[in-house]
Amino acid sequence: MATAIPWPPVQPGPDDSGPLAGEVRVYIALPNPADVWDVARWDQGRWDAQLSNPTILDVTPDCDGVDVTYGRSDTTSHQEPMSCRFSLNNRNGDYTPWQDSPARRRRWFLGAPVRVASSTGPLFTGYVSNMAELDATLDDEERLVAFACTGPAGLLAAANGTEQPSQGANETAGPRIARIIAAAYLPAWIPSALDAGTVPMQATTLAGGALEEIWLTADSDGGAFLEDHDGTLVYLTAGTLDNQPRYTTPQAIFVDDTPTDPTLTVECMTSFTATLSTDHVISTVSIAAAGGTEHIAANPADQWAGERTYGRHDLIYADESYGAYLATMTLDRLGHAELFLDPISFDPLLSNVNWQTAHTIRPYDKIRLIRTRDAERLDIAASVDQVHHTITNLGWTVDVTSSPGDQRFSYARWDVAQWNVDRWT
Repeated sequence: MATAIPWPPVQPGPDDSGPLAGEVRVYIALPNPADVWDVARWDQGRWDAQLSNPTILDVTPDCDGVDVTYGRSDTTSHQEPMSCRFSLNNRNGDYTPWQDSPARRRRWFLGAPVRVASSTGPLFTGYVSNMAELDATLDDEERLVAFACTGPAGLLAAANGTEQPSQGANETAGPRIARIIAAAYLPAWIPSALDAGTVPMQATTLAGGALEEIWLTADSDGGAFLEDHDGTLVYLTAGTLDNQPRYTTPQAIFVDDTPTDPTLTVECMTSFTATLSTDHVISTVSIAAAGGTEHIAANPADQWAGERTYGRHDLIYADESYGAYLATMTLDRLGHAELFLDPISFDPLLSNVNWQTAHTIRPYDKIRLIRTRDAERLDIAASVDQVHHTITNLGWTVDVTSSPGDQRFSYARWDVAQWNVDRWT
């Protein structure tokens, strides 16, 4: 069971102790002075034992900006470990990681837990993965230490265990992922929330990297592995992605003009560009387990752009009949991808709806975009691929990249859900 870090709550209201917009604060959790440093593994039997009463530093007053990114690069990719970057003013040498002073040296180290949060909730929870003391300038006020932080999945990406005897035949994805996480020896402060899984898996030796093993397991089950803002490692089955409202109904509606539809009550004002392109069209999906039978799903309606195939033949599901389901499901997720959206940008400080959306939106969420032109409405549904926060003392911008494979609605005059189905073809 995870040992929660007692992160302090961010108090709402005006606050002069930090320069970041939206009352956003940056915290770093450090061990107590009584912690033991002369052992080989800092996060086992030592760091975890200090989590009930760590020293939590609010470094916001020395931070003039923070970037947070989470998600996947495109529809067919996996969610990479979250990332967070910020620099701290080191005018007093407090953040130098190799000070001769024992009191300072003990405070800074790789692996320290980090949280970026506002009064509404966390935006990032991870650990310090890189510290760099930048070249000092003539102005001591500009001495900086740059921090690069990574989400908990970064520890899985770095873990590459030794090969074990083949085991775990017929276990489902949830227990398989839990076993991989346990074998990676993650610190106790990292929680997980794993769906049980759908189909039995082949046995594995866990010889590969931990994160790659988890991705392969998720792909074989038709699910998704991701990190939440509070650092929780999450596994979602295909049933969850296809049936839970968060992933099937819009969690935010973006409009580029004042809406006239009274039913639209959760609009985020923004601008966006919609493009028709053949670049992402997939007409055929080929799926097979390692050493198994190939299963093909095709949509002739998308073959006007030529035969464009996506294939996976390395999966590890043990039920051969599941391959046909995966092929059909994958084609449904990747098909009808003619409508492509440039990244959507919005300001969380513009309205309460924007503010809430900035805190809750995450990969695989459904969003909706509405554009009105000449009394006609372009109505698009999409899945979130990636979210990027840029927070400075001057403002806060959120950029959302969406999947071209989940666009669903066209101009209202057509009165159908999919413009290239049951009409053009």
